[in-house]
Amino acid sequence: MPASHAAIMGAVGLAAIWPWMVLISHTGEWLHTLGGGTPAPDIAHSTLQLLMANSRSISAWMIGLLVVTLTPITEEILWRGAAQQWLKSVGLPRGIAIAVTALLFALVHWGAVPADARFSALPALLALGIALGWLMERTGNLIAPIAAHAAFNAVNLLLFSMLP
Repeated sequence: MPASHAAIMGAVGLAAIWPWMVLISHTGEWLHTLGGGTPAPDIAHSTLQLLMANSRSISAWMIGLLVVTLTPITEEILWRGAAQQWLKSVGLPRGIAIAVTALLFALVHWGAVPADARFSALPALLALGIALGWLMERTGNLIAPIAAHAAFNAVNLLLFSMLP
């Protein structure tokens, strides 16, 4: 698949998974608060909190640029390009390799997500990881999950930049 088609597939894939991620996130938060937990903060990622607290500094803008470019490239090379492919090479079925990689991807973000937001953010990150893994398998090209991941990070930065 040509890189341009893979990038478009990544953007379409993100658009398809986004409503499910929102539903999963809100359901997780609802269950957490139903069980007596405190509601998740509006900004449920340490990097977003740092960027919002320093939004007028040039370093925050540079970090934001890296979050949208370098982070998706490095994470997708690691998770979909290396881990997922290695799991398949040792004999795991494709679906299991995607699920294991997605679970590891979500758990790696554990420390960056405040405790009160884990019931909402981590299941949504698991869903994102599954979608990114599926995109990798569907296209056979890392460009699709990189594009979807970059778009996910960019949309989150944009949405959270609109908070008061």
